[in-house]
Amino acid sequence: MLYTRLFSRALTISAFSSTTRAMSTMSSAVSPQAFALDRSIFNDTLYSSLRTFWFQDIPAGSKASNEESMKRWWGKGRSSEESQAMDNECRQKFGSALRAIGPENLKLPDFKSYDEELKHASELSKPFVDEVEAAQKSGGEDKAAETLLSLVLLLDQMPRHVHRDPAGLQLVYGHYDRLSWSLLRSRLAAEPGLFQQSYFRGNPVTVSWLGMPLMHAEHLESQQMALRSMEKCHEEAVIAGDNAAAASAEKSFAPAKSHLDIVSRFKRFPHRNEALGQQNTADEAEWLKTGETFGVKQHQESDESVNAEL
Repeated sequence: MLYTRLFSRALTISAFSSTTRAMSTMSSAVSPQAFALDRSIFNDTLYSSLRTFWFQDIPAGSKASNEESMKRWWGKGRSSEESQAMDNECRQKFGSALRAIGPENLKLPDFKSYDEELKHASELSKPFVDEVEAAQKSGGEDKAAETLLSLVLLLDQMPRHVHRDPAGLQLVYGHYDRLSWSLLRSRLAAEPGLFQQSYFRGNPVTVSWLGMPLMHAEHLESQQMALRSMEKCHEEAVIAGDNAAAASAEKSFAPAKSHLDIVSRFKRFPHRNEALGQQNTADEAEWLKTGETFGVKQHQESDESVNAEL
């Protein structure tokens, strides 16, 4: 395919000119098809560590969030010092893994459109797709599910704790988000019932985080998929008689609908414009005066007023 041939020859590693200029001298970067994960980093120890770190406040057997997990994930009741400590821990534990797959090592072609990315999702995310498929062969469906969830946590969540400034957010949106979204969409294409597998069924704790790349996409279909996945999860928890899980799933409806409404209205997230050097439309500028920024600091906000875009 022509796109695939161009894909492997791409010289640009980001859709954003500032990041492109910074990385254009990195001649060692290779395309996803040619990229090999560093086995001293990417292994079962890393994947288990990611899940343990992220879900450490969830008791064994529970499928519901709680006060401590909400503090860890969303910063509710967390001081600025605690938020900084959380970022530092993410950086210390998982920064090397992010650097190993950063744009200086793994280069992506210029972003054209979500439709184009979807056509080539398995190519864009090939090293990670291969990792999930290898887990499937060696350990079955549950191991594949655990590996996929771990990779999504690494690609979608850890960059948001490691990279806070505008240059870092360009990496989040232009590199790591593309990898996580392509990985998840590729797996959903291969397994349409992914969210209903035993590892995820009726479990809002795992479903919500697995589906986060969908919610972070400026892509209406993905937003709709994210909301549907949580609605289905709620139904499954109700059928199973797990009231705590059902209540936890229901709490996810509002943020999912909020993301969906914003993308439906603006076709993008206005709160990202500043970091990406994009001009707000008049409608976006007015909306940003009171609208949701999901923790991404705008120029008029103080450092202490936000936590993270999760």
